[in-house]
Amino acid sequence: MMKRTLLAGLLGGIAMFAWGSVSHMLLPISEIGIKEIPNEAAMLEAMEKNLAEPGLYLFPGMGLPPNATPEQQKAAWNKAMEKHKTGPAGVLVYRPIGGEALSPTQLLTEFASNVMIGLLAALLLLLHAVNSLPSFWHRLLYAALLGLLPGLAISVSYWNWYGFPLDYTLVTIFNECAGFIAMGAPQAWLIKPE
Repeated sequence: MMKRTLLAGLLGGIAMFAWGSVSHMLLPISEIGIKEIPNEAAMLEAMEKNLAEPGLYLFPGMGLPPNATPEQQKAAWNKAMEKHKTGPAGVLVYRPIGGEALSPTQLLTEFASNVMIGLLAALLLLLHAVNSLPSFWHRLLYAALLGLLPGLAISVSYWNWYGFPLDYTLVTIFNECAGFIAMGAPQAWLIKPE
């Protein structure tokens, strides 16, 4: 049964990667909720002048010195909360050097991640759920529900705390569930109750 589970995990990971390729390259859902920056050249010039390090930037910041006292921290927090109310506020992922889009390393990393997810999901199905899920459709629903977990845990939090667009959030949750359904199909077929 372990060989069959490993095969189901590998095939599930490949199916998840295939769905990700289709959803990002062929379907318009990958563009939902994402906008281009108006006057991009001026914005990039300002970022090049002011942001030297790659990173995840949250604004407005608190502007604290490294050894801030508790009183300074409280005052900075209150000031940042006021600035947050009036805006602008947001999150920026920034790489000053850039990099190749869809590089072989990125694709291999995504593929390896999908295969690991497939293997872990197959193992969970085998060890904890298969005997209580008698039909293919029950096991496929199990995979879909597994996909709903990261969608709710991550995407809803990003919408709630950082202001990610609602349409982007909903399509991301859909995409996660669809990827897990693609992964779950070979698993539901191969891993059955004894």
